[in-house]
Amino acid sequence: MKYLKLFNKFELNENSKNEPIPEILNRSKGLAIFLIGAPGIGKSYFVNKFIHTKNSNIKDFSTDDVSLLFTKDPNEYYTGREKPEGGKTSGASQLNLKKMKMFMTTKNSFIYDTTGAGKEHTDTGFEHIKEMFDLAKENQYEIIFIHLLSTLQTSIDQDKLRDRHVEPHYIEWAYAKQLGGMVDGEMVEGNMPRFKALGPDQYYVILSIDKKYSFFKFIDGKLSRKKGDKYVPLNEDLDIDNLEMI
Repeated sequence: MKYLKLFNKFELNENSKNEPIPEILNRSKGLAIFLIGAPGIGKSYFVNKFIHTKNSNIKDFSTDDVSLLFTKDPNEYYTGREKPEGGKTSGASQLNLKKMKMFMTTKNSFIYDTTGAGKEHTDTGFEHIKEMFDLAKENQYEIIFIHLLSTLQTSIDQDKLRDRHVEPHYIEWAYAKQLGGMVDGEMVEGNMPRFKALGPDQYYVILSIDKKYSFFKFIDGKLSRKKGDKYVPLNEDLDIDNLEMI
């Protein structure tokens, strides 16, 4: 039994060393993952094929899932129901936030699956993430940001293959809100620097091309790439428009 325990400890250490996001291993409590990325980029696929295969004890919170519970149609977004006295009840986004707030009292680990962009021409995406970040911090969670990036065309093409489709114009908006860019001739501020400024415990950036991943991580404010069993600082800035060259 002693040797079995030593072997299990050795195996765990080896897995942690080679795992690009070691925080997700064996954490049923105390871990808050903010999974961010434009529509169609493959967030749900990443959760199911990468995170849940390594740790099935992490609860996933997605606005799309909440909406589907009410509408039963992936292409109909739940915005609440009309009240007799006027106004509406909470929509899918607000209901998802309420569920997360209640869940945090359990201290169990969770994933907040979000575009981080919010409604077009608003700052709701950042506001919602900051609200959940502050509450997770208050509840003493270790907070990990995982930011999926790809090309705009990848998001548009992959959106066509999903059950739930998003207007291409919104994908353009959500894409621009990641790192900044032009939409309708107007400069849109990117959210990544603002997310970094919140001060998560770890911030990973994952490039996704054809569902193959390259892992990066901010270390002391500088982006580093996973090579072997460590992250190595990049010599130059990441070129988002030439991801296929990475």
